[in-house]
Amino acid sequence: MKEEPKREDLQQYMRNFHDWYFGEDAGGMFLTLAAKDVYTRLLNLLAEAAFKGGDGPDGDSRLTETESEALRQLAGELRRQLAVDVGAAHPPRLHWTRPGPQAPPPSFDS
Repeated sequence: MKEEPKREDLQQYMRNFHDWYFGEDAGGMFLTLAAKDVYTRLLNLLAEAAFKGGDGPDGDSRLTETESEALRQLAGELRRQLAVDVGAAHPPRLHWTRPGPQAPPPSFDS
């Protein structure tokens, strides 16, 4: 059985994730409209799950399996979108960047 994170853990993760994009050290990172849409939906879902029940005693309660699964699915969607955006989801388009055939191993026979 997987252990679902606590809401207070998710609150810290949400702050770290927000800083990844909006923080001072983000380095001018740009997201495509599609990636920014998924990123924003993920931040909103993180906030909704993290602060469910307010800052009171529910802060140390665990996420439900449904909440955790929804977050993992949306995070996966963001990962896939970022991979598509940077071209990591496809082979290189430039001929010179594709690896050539592997050279045969040297023969040591005399």
